[in-house]
Amino acid sequence: ELYLQPQLQCGDLALTGAEVLLRWNSPRFGVVAPKEFIEIAEEAGLIGLLTRYVIERAFAVLRGFHQTGLHISISINLSIRNLVEPDIVSFVTTQAAQFQINLADVVLEVTETSVSENMDTVIDNLQQLASTGCCIALDDFGTGYSSLAYLSRLPIHELKIDRSFIAQMNRSTSDYRIVENTVKLARALQIQTVAEGVEDAATMEQIERLGCDRVQGFYLGKPMPLTQFREWVLRRPDYSV
Repeated sequence: ELYLQPQLQCGDLALTGAEVLLRWNSPRFGVVAPKEFIEIAEEAGLIGLLTRYVIERAFAVLRGFHQTGLHISISINLSIRNLVEPDIVSFVTTQAAQFQINLADVVLEVTETSVSENMDTVIDNLQQLASTGCCIALDDFGTGYSSLAYLSRLPIHELKIDRSFIAQMNRSTSDYRIVENTVKLARALQIQTVAEGVEDAATMEQIERLGCDRVQGFYLGKPMPLTQFREWVLRRPDYSV
């Protein structure tokens, strides 16, 4: 099932979007970790079907949000298998037309490791997806070895600063400087920044001081099932239809 984790604007903490996360609560196996079942799906050749299921459901959710006056974006993770599929672009555009959503409200997240394989095909598909209006986010930024090279070759609109740096930035000068300079780099390139894994008020304060654009983490809102996410939104003072 789909879970949603809110993304908030730094400063006024307005709700701007939500990341779609997949969860499996199995009657037989109990709660199965995403890393485990996604890895199994990839090995079994099912990740394409799984991602299509997520995209279709996410677009339906986004359409429902917009119909009820909640105008936010939605972020969906893509794997290396998705990024080399020849029909991934047509699938996204067809589903968008079916659900009557604007692809400018869709963020497709890719990791550095997924980009590093089959580079030419990945770049071509990402450029086509960007041309449809989708925003492309580079997830877990800073954990790979070719981050800067990717920024020059890919149509990146958003950097998601990895939670490992965010979690340590109040205890480690090096991690703080990495976050600080990532925000500066993104601003110079006119790319949005999202800080992942914000877990406490002190980290939130530092992120705001550095000028990060958006934030995501348990301190602000944990991943929630769709019904719970809707209830969370309705309790927010800034929500109005």
